[in-house]
Amino acid sequence: MSTTVLIYGVDPLLLETRRLLLTRQGFGVVLTRTLGEVETSIRELEPSVAIFCSSLTHEEKEEAITLSQRLRPEMKKLVVEGVTGLRVSAQADSIVDGLYGPIVFIDAVRVLAC
Repeated sequence: MSTTVLIYGVDPLLLETRRLLLTRQGFGVVLTRTLGEVETSIRELEPSVAIFCSSLTHEEKEEAITLSQRLRPEMKKLVVEGVTGLRVSAQADSIVDGLYGPIVFIDAVRVLAC
């Protein structure tokens, strides 16, 4: 059985690219575009890892991380940052710079999924 990974973001191209990268590595991937979808997916699917994309505002990330921590504290949380800088909640388990490329991203997910 594959590890389920939830990805939350608003940019459809980034979401699909990240989904393809992870499904090719054997992960089950759920894409979410709203906080309500994040909540439903966490409750129903119990993902092992949640990824919060660089396309979200800092406030959206914080709200989603807090919700994730409340609903499923054992779920690992990965934040993908970009040009905006690394202003992330202490509740995140890992942070990667999206500009470092897919190998760094995939490796970070693998580490959290273990």
